[in-house]
Amino acid sequence: MRRPLIVLSTIAFIAALIAWYILFRPVQVVHWGRTYSIHNKNPYDLWLMHELIGGIQGEDSVNTIYHPLDSVLDKITAPEISTYICIGQEAFYTPNDFWEMAQFVENGGTVFLSFEKWFSLSNLILDENENWVVETDFSFDLDTSWVITIPDDERLSWDTLHFVTKNIDTNALIRPVFYFADSMQIIPDTLIREYLDSGEREALCIAIPMGAGRFILHAGPLCFTNYFMREETGKRHLEYLASFFPNGPVYWDEHSKLPFSQPPPQPSSYLDYVLKHAALRWAWYLILAGATLYVLSQVRRRQRAIPVLKQLENTSIHYAETLGDLYYSTGDHLYWLKVRSELFWQGVRNTLNIQVSIQSPEFTKEVASKSGIALSELESIRTKYTSLLRRPAIPSGEVIAFEEKLQYILKQIKNAKH
Repeated sequence: MRRPLIVLSTIAFIAALIAWYILFRPVQVVHWGRTYSIHNKNPYDLWLMHELIGGIQGEDSVNTIYHPLDSVLDKITAPEISTYICIGQEAFYTPNDFWEMAQFVENGGTVFLSFEKWFSLSNLILDENENWVVETDFSFDLDTSWVITIPDDERLSWDTLHFVTKNIDTNALIRPVFYFADSMQIIPDTLIREYLDSGEREALCIAIPMGAGRFILHAGPLCFTNYFMREETGKRHLEYLASFFPNGPVYWDEHSKLPFSQPPPQPSSYLDYVLKHAALRWAWYLILAGATLYVLSQVRRRQRAIPVLKQLENTSIHYAETLGDLYYSTGDHLYWLKVRSELFWQGVRNTLNIQVSIQSPEFTKEVASKSGIALSELESIRTKYTSLLRRPAIPSGEVIAFEEKLQYILKQIKNAKH
């Protein structure tokens, strides 16, 4: 009975939770702002890009940076197989960060940068004469799409990838492209070009060798956001760029793309991570609800099963039967006759509440008066008893007949009592 009740209660509780979620679930608001954060799943954030890089390079190879670069890059023991990535609207590097980044590339590291605004990075890469190796041009326009071409090695041709944005604020959108400075004598490795409306080709992504490593600069950070990474076009674009990364650890910078007064959010615990994802959050709620229901249903202490004990028998009856059989088997019924007669009259006296002594001549009259039995019938019992006592031997039949007479009188007295 208890188990079906618990099952029904559990089903009802789960049904109530589902109904509550359907009726009162919060409406998800889509934020179309360009925050470029790995901690959010909004269209123009980088959560999916961060996950895909982990899948390409290895889940344990992505290290997220939440501190200044001068405390991270100089501690990398194998820069020749390492990649540094920073993607955002713009960078906020200190002079020490520039120096650490340059040393990292000189020692063989790969730096991948993608921003909308490159103003603060204009002096990042200089040639031997301290002239800019690469310059940027930008425009504020209403065009919110990118047409990017990448080489297709199998067909020995170019693939055209279309990136068309949605619900983007064009007033704050900057579209940079790269072109090479006149002072540059060594042509850098151009990875990706963008077709402009004018028909000219300018670089959207270029690789610039420096020391034993190189810089890879990309002018379209929106191409790496969740909105495009969920499509085959975005994945094809990312896989092509990742083929130029060394097969080693990746250092993802969340610190340098935010203003100095706004430190990046850091996950404080595993529970924060769980609560930020809808599926994990509801799984956590169901676990708590199930545990609560279990505690409430088991709050009463479980008792061991109480064994069924055999009911005690009235052994006095068996004892009386045994004594009766013993006296009867001897053939001498005199003692039994005396004890039985004494018990009979004592029982009658107690039943009718007679105060007169059994040996008194008035006792039989009191019994007849209170029980309604004829006095002659009661006197006949006394007479029969006296005659049996005078016999040298009492036959068994006489004993049985006398007992039946006594039982008959007792029955009449009980009927009269009620």
